[in-house]
Amino acid sequence: MSDVLRRPTGRVAAVLSSALLAAGAPGCRGPEDGGNDLQKIDLTERYTPGGTAGDAPADSGPSPWSDRIDGRTYAIDLASAERSTPDGFIDLIAGEFGIAPLVMVTGSSASSIELLAALAEPGTGRQHPCLPTDALTGTFASAPAFSVSAPAGHTALPAWSDAVLRTEEVVLEGSVSEDGERLLELAYSARVDLREGTDVWIELIGVDDPYAVCDLMGSLGARCEACADGTPTCLWLGFDGAVAPAVDVPLAPVADGDCL
Repeated sequence: MSDVLRRPTGRVAAVLSSALLAAGAPGCRGPEDGGNDLQKIDLTERYTPGGTAGDAPADSGPSPWSDRIDGRTYAIDLASAERSTPDGFIDLIAGEFGIAPLVMVTGSSASSIELLAALAEPGTGRQHPCLPTDALTGTFASAPAFSVSAPAGHTALPAWSDAVLRTEEVVLEGSVSEDGERLLELAYSARVDLREGTDVWIELIGVDDPYAVCDLMGSLGARCEACADGTPTCLWLGFDGAVAPAVDVPLAPVADGDCL
């Protein structure tokens, strides 16, 4: 474990400990225990881009916005988000878990846009050298609004561990400021598979059973639901209303298991 990784602070430990006590003794919960009453954030409230997230239409020439955004990296300010799923969890994600997302526009046209998503190394603002990046593609036909997605991706809790958590149905939507210096009204949603973070859960709450983690999440008001393979160990995470200023931090693709 690297020097930047740390144990839970008093606030995080108290929140997680209280939640674990409320959930009762760790145990497994299967599909027969019911569905998930947690609704993911509706990403269609503000934007209706000319296409579906993830549909990258054939290149139709450069967008008037391309010279303002292509090759630029933006640091998503999670603290600026207006709301999050689970409710109120954004404070822990941003302030304690060390999640600082970065996105770079790798290309855009009048119809499509491509982003490279990464996480920053805690305390540096630079790309984490050993966490995998994700490629998101989608529509820019209603520029400056955009909508991108990926069927699968990655996240992590880099303040504690380099362990990678798998994500599914990743969607990011927003708009570009007139000068290209900021991304505005960002909305994100993804389903996180809790089976992948065994060492993270041991470090945080002393258990390695993803069903026990789901029980804990339930005490915080968030219920796990079925992942793509039907296993009920996935949790929706999301936010909307966030902003992302441009930063001088170039990003490079990193494959799972590799480092820069």
